[in-house]
Parts: sequence; structure tokens; C-alpha cells
Amino acid sequence: AAELEESSTLLLRVKDQTSGTQQAVEDLYKKKLNAAEQELKQANDTYQDRLAKASHQAQSELQRKLGEASSRVSEANVRVQQAEERAIWTEQELENLQFQMKQQLRS
Repeated sequence: AAELEESSTLLLRVKDQTSGTQQAVEDLYKKKLNAAEQELKQANDTYQDRLAKASHQAQSELQRKLGEASSRVSEANVRVQQAEERAIWTEQELENLQFQMKQQLRS
């Protein structure tokens, strides 16, 4: 009976140790899982921040280049208008000269 009781006590101790080991393994797994989730969240936050910053920089650069292009188009439009005005003036001068030549030929 003493041996049976000793075996029963020993079996209960092994069971308690196994249960404790299993709980320790589960706790360690949960701790590592939480740490990995935090690391993943932090990496995602960093990625999102960098993405937002890069997007803002790209948009700013695009707006700057658009402004420069708009200025160049405006300057080109002014030059085209001036060239058209000179062309009209030149045509008028040519017509005046042709008229004067005809008048001189008639005289």
C-alpha cells in the first residue's frame, strides 16, 4: 500500500510538472507571438509613414514641375502672340509698299 501511495504521489508530481511545463511553453509562445505582432505593427507603421512622406514629396515635386511648365507655356504664348502681331504688321507694311509701288508705276 505504501508503494502504491508513493507511486500515486510520484505520478501526481509528474503530472503537475508536465502541466506546469505545458503552461510555461504556452506562456512563452504567447509572449513571442505578442512580440512578433508588435514588431509587425511597428514595421507596418514605419512603412505607412515612409509611404505617406514619399507620396507627399512626389506630389510636391509634381506640383513644382507643373508650375514651371505652366510658366513656360505662358511665356511661349506671349511670344506667339508677339510673333502674330509682328506678322500682321509686316503684312500691312507689305501691302503699303505694294500700294506705293503701284502708285509710283502709275505716275
